[in-house]
Amino acid sequence: MTIIRGVMVIQVLFLFILTARCATEICEDIVNLEGEMLQAFGCPRLHEMKDNKYCCGNKSVSLTCCSNETQSIYYAVKMENLSKPRDSASLIVVSIYGGILVILMALDCVSHFGVWKKRRQKGKTF
Repeated sequence: MTIIRGVMVIQVLFLFILTARCATEICEDIVNLEGEMLQAFGCPRLHEMKDNKYCCGNKSVSLTCCSNETQSIYYAVKMENLSKPRDSASLIVVSIYGGILVILMALDCVSHFGVWKKRRQKGKTF
């Protein structure tokens, strides 16, 4: 059961990292008109306000962070994806996966407390 606990901890940490980053956009690597390679960065950068979470600008010149979502270079793609019908199969798969995780966590909890209760009755402690 310790392997299952370890896997669950890794999954929770992974979900936490994903939710922490999903409120921002990443400005990808670009080559400007002078031929210089500009590296990718996440919005907002350390020296910018927290509201500047969208990647804006012209890909051929330079990219910067801004607070207006409609100026984002990814805005058109987002609106196109929202207009497409959703696939319910992925929702079903994720729901089944989540249900299995909940069942495994419940079984782990029950088995842990069952072993603890038996050891306590025998006079052993952890």
